[in-house]
Amino acid sequence: MNYNSELETFDIQKEEILKGLASSLPDASPKGNPDSPIFPLLDVINSHPDWVTSSSCSGRISIYVQGLTSRKGGGYWLFVSHEPCTDLPAPLNTESVEYGKLPESPSEGSREIQFSFEPMILHVQTRSLETAQHLQRVAMSCGFRETGIQGSTNKYIVAIRTSLKIDVPIGVVDASERIQLFVTKEYMTWLIKRTLEYFAENQRRMDRIKDQLETQVAKRLKPRRKLK
Repeated sequence: MNYNSELETFDIQKEEILKGLASSLPDASPKGNPDSPIFPLLDVINSHPDWVTSSSCSGRISIYVQGLTSRKGGGYWLFVSHEPCTDLPAPLNTESVEYGKLPESPSEGSREIQFSFEPMILHVQTRSLETAQHLQRVAMSCGFRETGIQGSTNKYIVAIRTSLKIDVPIGVVDASERIQLFVTKEYMTWLIKRTLEYFAENQRRMDRIKDQLETQVAKRLKPRRKLK
């Protein structure tokens, strides 16, 4: 594949991706569509001729019930939110939930419940390795130090990410579907409120990278002075 055809391939792929973002069809995420807090950043990135966002999450808290046989399959979400919250999620705020129950050993048919805060993650396809490396440097300077480049000779993906996260087991769902939490209700409420600090820092980093990328877009789109 020659250089010009590589450029054309990127432009075609970008057009298709942007059509998908504009579509109202549901995606594979728990929410069913892209989360609105990240839209301003997506708009900035997609305005750059050499970048296009391929997948994203603005950051979220989640409560997930693991599958019986694998942490990667057969589970389900009890709660997901891309917005900060201070109250106990409804599934954990019912009389049927048992708090402060630490089993001596795992019972047959029980599944672990995982509480998580996950920071913003963003995948950006770029026109070339050079533009990928430039985006990586900008992202790392804004606090996204886990950012890396994936891809091959004709497709480069920059994974913009950071290590700001919480990931702890909080209980089990037993064979009869009862929720039994290892922690107290007071601790669970504290843990939910603790994520406010993580959301705030996550937003600061998102704002910082948005500002930096707006500057890069302005430079890229600035008309070049013609030589006399």
